[in-house]
Amino acid sequence: MQCKYTNHLGHGCQFPIDRDEIVQWDGELWCPFHLPLECKKDWSGDEIAAFNRRVIGVVLRPPQSWTREVNLDGVVVPGDIRFDGEFGEVSFISAQFSGDVIFHHAQFSRDANFNDAQFSGNVFFPDAQFSRGADFSDAQFSRGANFADAQFSDFAVFDKARFRKHAFFSGVKFSGSAHFRNAQFSDIAYFRNAQFSRSAGFEDAQFSGATDFSTTANGDRNRTVQQIDFRRCHFHGNANFANREFQSSTDFSDTTFEGLATFHGCHLHQDTNFDGTVFKDTSSPGAARAYRTLRLTMEQHRARLEEGRFYALEQKALRHKSDIPRTYKLFSRLYEITSDYGRSALRPLACLATTTAAAALIYMHVLIPFLTVNDGGIPPGDVLVATLGKCVDFSTTQVVRPFSAWSRFGMDGLASLTTHHAPLVIVRVLALIQSLVSAALIGLFVLAVRWRFRRG
Repeated sequence: MQCKYTNHLGHGCQFPIDRDEIVQWDGELWCPFHLPLECKKDWSGDEIAAFNRRVIGVVLRPPQSWTREVNLDGVVVPGDIRFDGEFGEVSFISAQFSGDVIFHHAQFSRDANFNDAQFSGNVFFPDAQFSRGADFSDAQFSRGANFADAQFSDFAVFDKARFRKHAFFSGVKFSGSAHFRNAQFSDIAYFRNAQFSRSAGFEDAQFSGATDFSTTANGDRNRTVQQIDFRRCHFHGNANFANREFQSSTDFSDTTFEGLATFHGCHLHQDTNFDGTVFKDTSSPGAARAYRTLRLTMEQHRARLEEGRFYALEQKALRHKSDIPRTYKLFSRLYEITSDYGRSALRPLACLATTTAAAALIYMHVLIPFLTVNDGGIPPGDVLVATLGKCVDFSTTQVVRPFSAWSRFGMDGLASLTTHHAPLVIVRVLALIQSLVSAALIGLFVLAVRWRFRRG
């Protein structure tokens, strides 16, 4: 009589179970270890406790037997369970835990594999020690996951892990590489004072709640971070990286920060990549200070483009502050529209072309009622075309030769269109305004080009 269970490799049940222990449920035969949770829900408290003691007995073996892996793949554990002591190589692939699981001060001397394990209750690994590799890829944590002060001496893999509630990795020591690619954190992700001694990868991770990678330490190893990768991550809440010292390549490219990202007190490596990074929060109370910190850091690195980027974000954030004068907010908004705070050389040119065309139409609108050929009706089409042409020439001249409308012969081109003096006075005043605006836009264009290619 064979247990129905088949693992991810197509192998059958690994437990040598006596025939009288085989349970028939829903038309299938199961061993006690793989019996589905729906059937175990009817077990009494004593039955659950007895079964869990049996599971613990399988895991806890004398060191002389550690040459063999403890295979608990697919085991279904009802109720709460606690593991204390030292373990050899153990595998919980696709295991199901319906209650709280505690590995307090547990010591894993060999590889520990929790790939695709499902934890329905709270999980506790505080002060646990993993001497070899630890694999939690594709694991499902339905409630809190607590790895506070755990030590991973070799690689730690949490790729595609799902943390439905808070995830605590505070004070964790990742002595080997740490992998959280495509991980999903649905609540708080707490990595405060975590130590990353080697590379760490969080590519494509999703952080739905607040995220804390900060440290309070000064001068010790908890502060430093080696190569770390946050490419294409999405931070929906605030992200705090305060006081960290990034000593190698740091990649935030194509990452989105919906909330506020703070780097106060950080030392950013020169190979820090913010290409394609989106910072959406400019309204939080601390936004201006957060972007000012990044601007000053980029200024120290002589990273002009990034410095300009964070300057623009800082100015946008300042507009949301109630103690900033309205005139400052107005000019700040105009500066953004016309040149994106000096970051765009195309915007001033586009605005210049727009104002030149708009000015020509305004001049024409002022002159039409006073045209010499106008007898109170609509002027002929050829007259309108000729008038528009002269207005365009006049408007363009105010860009090429500012304030020329106030020269001796500056109005000759339009004076031939009308014998009335009043509209020409209006056009001359409007031309003065156009010249001032054009000069300002040309100045913004020059400054934008200079800023982009400035050295030193």
